[in-house]
Amino acid sequence: MLNGPDLEPFNTAPHLEAPVEIFSRIVSVDNYFDLATAWGHSRNYVYAVQTYNQLLELEPAHAGALKNRDEIQQIIDEINPPQRQPTSRNQ
Repeated sequence: MLNGPDLEPFNTAPHLEAPVEIFSRIVSVDNYFDLATAWGHSRNYVYAVQTYNQLLELEPAHAGALKNRDEIQQIIDEINPPQRQPTSRNQ
C-alpha cells in the first residue's frame, strides 16, 4: 500500500488494477518492456512475446526485449513443439 495522507485515496480507490492492466494503457518502450515482463512472470507467454514484438516495432535493437522474447519463445516451443508435416509415400 502507498503511505502518507496525500496518497490515502489511492489505497482505497475501487478502481485499482493489476500492473498488467496499468502497463498496457501506456505506450512507451519502458512500459512495453515492463508489461511483457509481467506477462512472462505470470506465465502468459504468448502475450509476453506479442508485447515484446510491439516494443521491437518501436525500438528494433532493444537487447533486453530481443533476449527475453527469444527465451520465452523457446519455452513456448518446448511446451508446444512445432508439428511436423506428414510425408507422402506416393512419390
